[in-house]
Amino acid sequence: MFEPELSAEECWRKVAAILPETCIKHLTSNDWKKRISSIDTLQKTVREMEKSEIPCQALVRLLSQRHEETKLQVMQKKLHTITLLAQKAHFSRTSAQIVLETVVEMVGDVLCSNNAQGALTAIAEACSLPWTAKTAMLLAFSQHNSRIHFKILNWLSNAILEFGFAGMEAKALVNNLKIALAAVHSGVQRSAITLLGVIYLYMGDSLRALIESEELPLIPQIDAELEKLHGQVPPIPSRANPKPCLDYRTQEDSGDHRRSEAIDIGDRITPELVSKLQERNWTIQRAGLEEVAGILQDARFIQPNLGELPRALRACLYNKNPTLVQMALRVLQQLSTAMGSNIKLHMKDLGFPLIALFRESKSSMRAAALAAVNAWAAQISITEWVDGQDISEDLEEEMPLQKQELVQWLAERLPTLKSAPSDLLRCVPHLYFSLQDSNRDVQTASQAALPFFMMYLGFEKMIEATSELKAAAKDRVLAILENANDNLSGQSTASAKSLSRCPRVTTTSAFPSVLTSPPAATAWSLQAPAKKPEPKTSREEKRGPKDPKSEEAVLKGTGAAKGKVQTNSTLKDGVSKLGPIFIIVPEGKEQRMRDEKNSKVLQWNFTAPSDKHVKQLKAQMSSCVSSSFQVELFHSSFPHHIKALAIMARHLETEKAGVISCLDLILKWLTLRFFDTNTWVLIKSLDYLNLLLTLLIQEKYQLTDNEAFSFLPYLVLKMGEPRQSVLKLVRAILKRICLVYPPKKVFGFLMEGIKSTNIKQQEGCLVEMGYLLETYGLDEKKLAQEASVEVLKDVMNNLFTLMLDFLDGDLEEDQKLIQSINVLMKRVLEKSDQTRVFCALLKLLRGSLTAEDSSEKFSDLIAKCLWKTTWLLPDTISTINLDEILLDAHMLVKALSKEKLRQRTNRLPLWTLKTLLHNLCKLKGVRILDHLTLIEDTADSEVEAYLRKTVSPTAKQRANGPAVGAGEEVLQADRKLAKDKVGDALESIF
Repeated sequence: MFEPELSAEECWRKVAAILPETCIKHLTSNDWKKRISSIDTLQKTVREMEKSEIPCQALVRLLSQRHEETKLQVMQKKLHTITLLAQKAHFSRTSAQIVLETVVEMVGDVLCSNNAQGALTAIAEACSLPWTAKTAMLLAFSQHNSRIHFKILNWLSNAILEFGFAGMEAKALVNNLKIALAAVHSGVQRSAITLLGVIYLYMGDSLRALIESEELPLIPQIDAELEKLHGQVPPIPSRANPKPCLDYRTQEDSGDHRRSEAIDIGDRITPELVSKLQERNWTIQRAGLEEVAGILQDARFIQPNLGELPRALRACLYNKNPTLVQMALRVLQQLSTAMGSNIKLHMKDLGFPLIALFRESKSSMRAAALAAVNAWAAQISITEWVDGQDISEDLEEEMPLQKQELVQWLAERLPTLKSAPSDLLRCVPHLYFSLQDSNRDVQTASQAALPFFMMYLGFEKMIEATSELKAAAKDRVLAILENANDNLSGQSTASAKSLSRCPRVTTTSAFPSVLTSPPAATAWSLQAPAKKPEPKTSREEKRGPKDPKSEEAVLKGTGAAKGKVQTNSTLKDGVSKLGPIFIIVPEGKEQRMRDEKNSKVLQWNFTAPSDKHVKQLKAQMSSCVSSSFQVELFHSSFPHHIKALAIMARHLETEKAGVISCLDLILKWLTLRFFDTNTWVLIKSLDYLNLLLTLLIQEKYQLTDNEAFSFLPYLVLKMGEPRQSVLKLVRAILKRICLVYPPKKVFGFLMEGIKSTNIKQQEGCLVEMGYLLETYGLDEKKLAQEASVEVLKDVMNNLFTLMLDFLDGDLEEDQKLIQSINVLMKRVLEKSDQTRVFCALLKLLRGSLTAEDSSEKFSDLIAKCLWKTTWLLPDTISTINLDEILLDAHMLVKALSKEKLRQRTNRLPLWTLKTLLHNLCKLKGVRILDHLTLIEDTADSEVEAYLRKTVSPTAKQRANGPAVGAGEEVLQADRKLAKDKVGDALESIF
């Protein structure tokens, strides 16, 4: 949005109206803690205000008063605040220009880079990516800092994939990349080439012509990158550029004077352009597509008047040249973004031809078609794909394969949605027609979609929707629905993968039916003549007496002729008819804990749950839940698991006591769901776990160790999730668990998590450990002192080991992980009790120096951390227990024989120890000798001898001479060794 620049007086007036005077004053204080406190107050105020009330520009100027911020924590807070304002307030380009220079500079900072990139993305959402990218690039390359250069290029590559390429000035951007490609730093060159690859996804071969016209360097490397991406299509945008609103109709800057309102491009769709698109010569068609892409890129938002363009584009989709078809698909993606919901007007000409491309044998072509269809689906309702008599007739008579592919696409799309589309019910008649289709492949695809319709709409609504069918069709569909409801057991969670699209050998085998009744006897076979079901079927006679614990409940009164079909209680929406689902067994949970502790049952400890674990849990739950509910819990079909989760959610408030009495079993059942491959089940399980935690927090319930061990290790495994929707829920749950289980114990589970070989999981666990340290620290009640030292030892040992594994890596993800370790180690050193930190480090150093196979790099890492804590001594000396520290120093020296000391070529660890002792003498003077009480054999202690020598009157008299020397020599050694390679890995700590 455009906003005039406010005067300093006006900014002050607006800020003073919402913030306390002390808050405003402390933002420029020399005390960094006061600055942090003020920013916290500012953030809290902003969160509590309505969007229209926030004086965004004034607050941004207030944050920017102290331009040169040297304290890391304060800078991080400022970046968070900028992100918050960009997301919650009317954040204009005027506001952005105030902070962008600082934000771009921080993109190159080792520790602030991620937060700075997050702030840039938030600004792009508020002010548009094209403008933000252009401004950020100019600011970045105006600085002589190669780290800023390649970081800003990497951010822009990711941002384009998230926002799309609409509105970007390709020529100006490519021209700017000349500087990056000519850079000395190879990382900048690589990032520039990667960015060109991303642009190629959107522009295709037209980018090559632009590269040649701009005479870019490194053409062979660029060609290799583009060749790798040939045939690929960009993802659907997950973020949106700001849309025009009534109050801010134009958004201009010196480089882009286009209006952001939708414009009419009808006059640019000339007969000559249409002729190019319909030309048989593919090179001419390509030129036409490039021209259309340029029109859409310039216009950004367009009106639906396209003249003859839709039919001309349709002709391109039928071209035999696959490269040309993929170019056309990219244009159709652009078209949906530019036109928005009005794209529905062109469904017949362009929408269904897209679906037809799903049957292509080449995976790259199917992927491109799917990306285009999903881009269209993001703009319009789901019924637009199946509604309209003319389209239905086309599908019925002319395009049976499109019909099959459309229904199959619905079967794949529905599980990815978190809630039912509001217009899904209107799609049911089309599903019913497809179920009766004469084409067997259409039937198969429709059968795959049916369970998801039933899950979203419920069985009764599906029955009601048959009322518009003709009598014969109604009887047939009712029979299908009845059998579907009764036999919905064919798709286990493991077979959910069959719903994903894969290369097809034949269309009949591409999409297996979700039901697995034998083909000869199944009621799904639509070739058999439809018969009215009798009150009692042969299937029911074979079953004999009704078993309340069987996995299916038998339908009653199924006379289809009367239209009286009753829903299976396991899938019916009327959950209340189930009655109470939990049974309180006195001392049941305690007895289960004893049985597991005494190894009377199978231990709940596995890399993946076995059949034995599932059977044991089922047996344990049989006495704790109703039989009808247990059918849902242990059904082989994932829709029943989702129904079970819905039932448990509804019974949370009414059966609190029952939930808590069965909590260990519920958590174990949720653990089984963590291993499901179906994203829908996993998300619903995590949603329920969140609700469950809310109940436990309200009831002030604390998890037992047994309950925590039943699910927490497996929840931590999900920190390696590639799916962001899942990962976001997992992180939120881990934070909330600390309200019902000691944070220190949660920390222990995360410590185990970083031992994984999954880098994403390691990084995620490190981030969460940092959060726990920042929020709770490592020091809590009831843990003995020695235990706390051991905990610290374990934490540091794991972090050092992990760092050494990635220290020599050149990949960006390796460096990113080391950065996370640095941040976490810094928090460990600063947030923990300093006595315990010293003791833990000295014990680790002793173990490292005495072990035969210990790495020198490991000892050096410990020494560097010991330097850090030593430098903090002037501020911490009054709070630490010197007796314990000197005891550990004594034990360290005692463990090292003189022979070993002479053999060591690396002197850094011992110089570090001497520096620690020297600084203690310097700060405490002769009184340091009063803190040797825990050393039993002081007469033989080299530490005691060194302390006496350092604080002796003779040494004091020669304080300015070389005799004090141990300390001065050590300090000189420190300056020399501070640039050690291993030390550089922890540079951010110091």
